[in-house]
Amino acid sequence: MNGSSTADRTTPDTPERITCFDGFLEYIRERYADRNAFVFTENGVRRQVSFETFCGDVRRVSRRFSRTGIPVGLLGENRYDWIVLYFAITVSGNIVIPLDTTANRETLLSELDNAGCSNLFLTERFGTIARELRDSSERPL
Repeated sequence: MNGSSTADRTTPDTPERITCFDGFLEYIRERYADRNAFVFTENGVRRQVSFETFCGDVRRVSRRFSRTGIPVGLLGENRYDWIVLYFAITVSGNIVIPLDTTANRETLLSELDNAGCSNLFLTERFGTIARELRDSSERPL
């Protein structure tokens, strides 16, 4: 081994260097467009999402962010929407603060405050705790 890390190695069909997360998305969209990125069951229906669709969803959501460099909290169960939002926050130039779905209110509030987070995306399941966090936080949420 010549001292290079796995991240430094490329194969003949990969770009020499992907310089940003958006570039990575573009690469996988071009390379694997018609292949399944995700296969999951939603409301009892099996869904298949191609890399083309996934990257399009990420880009569409990322354009909704008007500012960059802000910490954005993300609280939700494991589902397709969560990963799309995670990637979209990153692609838009913002900072993802993934939150533990099993954490109590005090822990979540502390994590949001420590990150300087005043933006929070969550699934319906966490609506009650979100209202509690909003009402108990010193910063607007």
